[in-house]
Order: sequence, then C-alpha cells, then structure tokens
Amino acid sequence: MNRERDKNVIQVFLDCYNALGGTDYSVNSYPDEKSRNSKEVDALCIDSSIRILALEHTRIEAFPGEMNDGFRFLEVMGQLERDPTLTEAGFQTCACIPVDSIPTRIKWETLGKDIGAFLRGRFPLREGTYIFSQTKVSLPISITKLPVPGLPGSFLVERTWPGKSNDPTIEKCLADKLPKLEGAVADVKVLLLEQPGIAGSVSQDLINYGQERGRPSWLPNEIWLMRTAALENEQYVHVSELHPVVNYRMAAWKDGEVTTRPLQASA
Repeated sequence: MNRERDKNVIQVFLDCYNALGGTDYSVNSYPDEKSRNSKEVDALCIDSSIRILALEHTRIEAFPGEMNDGFRFLEVMGQLERDPTLTEAGFQTCACIPVDSIPTRIKWETLGKDIGAFLRGRFPLREGTYIFSQTKVSLPISITKLPVPGLPGSFLVERTWPGKSNDPTIEKCLADKLPKLEGAVADVKVLLLEQPGIAGSVSQDLINYGQERGRPSWLPNEIWLMRTAALENEQYVHVSELHPVVNYRMAAWKDGEVTTRPLQASA
C-alpha cells in the first residue's frame, strides 16, 4: 500500500467533491494510521461549518486478480509502449495479449525485451495475431492498426478483457469497508471506489451485484467512483457518483483543475 498515493487520491477526490457541491471539506485526520489493524475509516474531513465527512477509499480490480496480472503486464509489455522502433508513422498500432498469459518464475524484464525484438523483426507490423514462443512461454499477440494520417504514429499495449464475473471483488469490498463507515461518527459517510485499470466497469459491476445478490442492509450516504488509470502519467482523473443516484454528479480533474459537468440523472 502506498499511503502517500492514497492520500493524494483522497485530496483529488475532495477537490472534485467540493467543486460539485459548493463545499470546502479538507482532511482533518487519517484515523486508520493509528494502527495497522485499525477498523477506523481512511479519512475524517471537516468543512467551515464544522460538518464531518467520513471517507473510506479502496481500489477495485476490474476482474479478480487484475492487479497481480497488471503488474506482470506492465513489467513485460509496458516497456514496449511508445517504443520509437515499433512506431509506424501514420498509424496507431496496438499490441494486445490475453489476461493471465504471462507466467511467473521467469524474468519479466527479459521477456519484454525478447518480445520487443520479436516484433521489431516483423516490422512493419500487419494486423493479425503473431505467436511468440519460448521454452516456457507461448504468447499470442494481436495487432490492430488505426490510421492517423499526417501524425507520427504511436505504439500501445493492452490486455484482452476476460469476461469474468467481478462479484467476488465487489462482495469483499462491501464486507470490508461498509462496517468501518457504519461505525464512524460523521454527518456524511462516503465510500470512494477507485478504478485504476482501464479494463472493466466498476459501476456496472456494482449494479450487477445489487441485481443478483440484493442491496446490502446498510449503505453510506454516498458512493463515488474515481477512474485513475491516467493519474500518474497524464495527471487526469474522472469522478462520478454511483449512489444515491447514478451519474447525477460528475467531474474531471486535470493538472489540479476541476471541470464539472451539468447534472444528468439516470436510472
């Protein structure tokens, strides 16, 4: 857990929350830092009217095992993204591999370099599937190309969405986080779900979970989704309300500036 990053995420969320609601909440304390086994919420915030907001933040995987797979994926394929030797002028080229296709107990950095050499040996790449094979690895790499006339082009990497149910992840999140919020003494209680990956849809996962397993016996005043896939590289996030009304309030944060969208309620 990177506490400094989590604190930054909470602050960015508060920037958006305050802009949307005309409030001025700021973090007063981080109660869960008192003990590693603490059942306290992540942050207690206070505004100029001395109203208290209890905030519990958690990252949600796009599918079970996404974070572990994502780490391997970035170690292997991340080094290839925007590699100038794989970039073809006039095209946005994308290399896609299946989730869970990178094995453990191998040197991921070396594997990435070998895949790069494999692709460079077939440059310029054509659309289709290339099979990269080594002693312990057989990896299908699907290439797609989007024309971008007049531009220098780019090389991107992504994973194939596995279509797995995310019910176990949502269930664990609610079981772990809701009791902490329910026990907090505050005027407003907020559950902040962070989606760090591009694949998947946490908002739809939460809806599906409620439809299939029923609404939890207790919910906080508000539940929000924060998409942070571009936070580190592009200083951009998107924030949207999930409860009590889906997408009633939305905002974008870019380089410290907040842009709010008109209120749009949807069922």
